[in-house]
Amino acid sequence: LSQINDGLGIRTIPNNPNLRITLTDASATQVDVDLNGATTIQDVINKINNSENNNGKVSAELSNGRLVLHDLTGGGGSGPLTVEDINGSSVVRQLGLDSTAVGDTLTGKSLTAGINSVLLRNLRGGQGITQLGSLNLTDRTGTTATIDLSNAETLDDVLSAINTATSSGSVKLQLKASLNSAGTGIVVTDTSGSTSSNLTISDAVGSTIAADLGIAVDAAQNSVNSGSLHLRYLNEASSLTKFSVNGALSTGSFIITDSTGAESTISITSNVKTLGDLIERINASTGAQVTAALNDTGDGIKLIDNAGGTEQLSVRELSGTVAGNYRLLGTGVDVSGHSELSAGKTTVIDLTSESTLQDLVDKLNGSKSGLSANLIDNGASINSLRLAIKSNVSGAAGELLIETSGIDLGLTTSSKAQDAILRVGNDALGSYLLTSSTNKFVGVTTGVDVELKTIGTKPAEVEVKDDTSGIKNNLSKFVDAYNALITAADDLTSFDFAGGTKGILQGNGIVDRVLSRINDVRNIRNTDSSSSIQSLVDLGIRVGEGGKLSIDTAKLDAAIADHSEDVKTFLNKKDTGFADKLANAVKSLTDVVDGSLTHESDAAQKNVDVL
Repeated sequence: LSQINDGLGIRTIPNNPNLRITLTDASATQVDVDLNGATTIQDVINKINNSENNNGKVSAELSNGRLVLHDLTGGGGSGPLTVEDINGSSVVRQLGLDSTAVGDTLTGKSLTAGINSVLLRNLRGGQGITQLGSLNLTDRTGTTATIDLSNAETLDDVLSAINTATSSGSVKLQLKASLNSAGTGIVVTDTSGSTSSNLTISDAVGSTIAADLGIAVDAAQNSVNSGSLHLRYLNEASSLTKFSVNGALSTGSFIITDSTGAESTISITSNVKTLGDLIERINASTGAQVTAALNDTGDGIKLIDNAGGTEQLSVRELSGTVAGNYRLLGTGVDVSGHSELSAGKTTVIDLTSESTLQDLVDKLNGSKSGLSANLIDNGASINSLRLAIKSNVSGAAGELLIETSGIDLGLTTSSKAQDAILRVGNDALGSYLLTSSTNKFVGVTTGVDVELKTIGTKPAEVEVKDDTSGIKNNLSKFVDAYNALITAADDLTSFDFAGGTKGILQGNGIVDRVLSRINDVRNIRNTDSSSSIQSLVDLGIRVGEGGKLSIDTAKLDAAIADHSEDVKTFLNKKDTGFADKLANAVKSLTDVVDGSLTHESDAAQKNVDVL
């Protein structure tokens, strides 16, 4: 599902049905469908067909890249077969089911646009084409044609129809339609070289294609450029990581003030993960009369003031920087008689004839649009300054699209925004691809993370081995700590016969109790008699001169190599393993309430108090 609808996917409302199908029988039966948990188109089909109140009344299938619904009730009612969103969802349009049924069948719209194309319904910020129909074309030789686009669903459908247009006399028009240089719109160019006629593109009666695509023209010029068609880049299902300035989720709170001064406090928790979640959270607030919705340029959201006051709505931070990261900070502007604040990924920089390169750099850096700009002096004697613009977000999500009007900055791409791709597996059938925006891949396979350092030219074989360094390091630390305890005990309980001096705890039983408790752990035996590791001796740890421990590293390495699972079990088994036994012993001695050393210290303090 993440691949349909130009990669925008769908957003469902948790714990509620999302879709209602009304049938044509006399009872106008309604089938409510819960799409939560669906990740594929087949899941959607299954959930419709198996929904609780379906009972064979309606069936869904995938045909020619479209969802098709069949009403199986036999009709008899007065209403048509319809599909609608319920419980605040917007899945009908996202699944292409906003179509008109013919009889007992509703055929949806294309779910995908195909390679290197986009769906017309996602242009103009998601408004699409108001009315499909026909285009009237005239190239500069005066040759005319009318092309039927009433069934067009993708931008490629439009481009192909223009490029293959022929007159009623089967003369091919000398027009070429393609994406414009910025890749954000289309350009139609006359290739005839003639000046006999104006270049003309117009809508036939009832059509709005030329007007909506920005290519309506009737002038003595050789081309027409639509400018940006504002492809919807985000929808309710989009992760806020794609929308935020820093490419990450934020938490905190902000205040919305409407045009009358009324305020709403919006708290953003870690549960707010999508643009739809953010819109829902704002619209659920009380106080300010403000509505949040997807914006008209398809790259974010907008706040619409409904209070009817005289001031502009505004947004300010309360805690954290969540409003800034989600591009909401600021003050609205007047739009058709009400205040409106648009929060989108698009940033418009206005320049005048007096503006300098430094002015442009300052405006770019102050725009909080997730990029950094600076000037580089290449040392040339003339025109040595170069403008460098870099995204602050890594990976494909950091792609910068820069359009200019009335000025040519001479920009070229020095580094393309793209995610790292890791292929796991060497055969075509069993391998799979992973992507990452940071060159780091977590959980490539069980317990294995990968960080890419360079582009690979051939498969690299990764051998996964147990990391035994932790076992050896921790056992070495135990031996060192044990030997330090022996040294301290000897010092505290010493007696110098010649000088008549003694250690401060000489004759005190606490030292013996501590050593006895630790030695009990040192000498534990494995409760599993079948294990290859029965005691620390089997790990090369022995008692040597002066009661201190030593490690036979060769024996330890051999035990780990030959019996790694037995070693892990002996050391780490819950409750009966060496690590838990040692931890419990230390706690029994040092616990601040019930520890033996605590009791000994309290008793000594009482004696001091008596004195």
